[in-house]
Amino acid sequence: LEMNRLENPIVSYFKRCPISWEAHRELNKANDLISQGDKLLPEVKASPLPVRHVQQQELRAPLPGMEDSYKKVLNFIKDNSARSAFFGVWGMGGVGKTTLINLVSDSRSKYHDDFAKVLFVQAVKGFTTVADLQKAIAISIAIPQIGNQISQAHIIHNHLRDKSFLLLVDDLWEDLDLDEVGIPSLDAAQPHRRKVVFTTRSMYVCSKMGCCCPEDTIQMKCLSKQDAWNLFTQKVGSKIFDDEEIHELAEEVSTT
Repeated sequence: LEMNRLENPIVSYFKRCPISWEAHRELNKANDLISQGDKLLPEVKASPLPVRHVQQQELRAPLPGMEDSYKKVLNFIKDNSARSAFFGVWGMGGVGKTTLINLVSDSRSKYHDDFAKVLFVQAVKGFTTVADLQKAIAISIAIPQIGNQISQAHIIHNHLRDKSFLLLVDDLWEDLDLDEVGIPSLDAAQPHRRKVVFTTRSMYVCSKMGCCCPEDTIQMKCLSKQDAWNLFTQKVGSKIFDDEEIHELAEEVSTT
């Protein structure tokens, strides 16, 4: 019995020995291949292409088909005799409402002297709560953010109560009580100039927000075929249309 205990490890060792030597040889082969690859790598490794920094194009002028809407919004903002403090831009998704209100925001040089504060916030479906709008406004005018909705409303109100301001709100999906947000009174009797411009997909939201007259709203529609073509050529350039076949295909694509 004692001899069997001594023999078993010895037998086991000699059985495993060839396997160990084979593994050692294969490992050496692998290391040789890795070494050869490291020598070849500098020859085949391509230099990385330089990173191209593309600056975002500023909105300098209204896009084709947007000129009339842009002028109407600016006229409302600059008109001291406007009956309503609210102006609604409504229309189906994708017709350019966000582009328009961004353009209005970027055109502050045309009216910034008329307001002490210009606030631009974006509401998103499912997030158009009072608290979310308060947070966006707090960021816009650089005031403290706190978790309590009532206290936040007091902070916003105290910051704006003796100021004129323009509030731009993009993509409202439902009407909001601006008193709960903390926005001071927009009543014409108060001495400060205060206005609100918002975009929405619903004419109903316009009426609920206080835009009860046709003069207080504008509906944005899909571009006409000519405006769509003008926008297309403005974006891609006209030189690519030297080929007649490309020109015909481009017209079909842009107006479909």
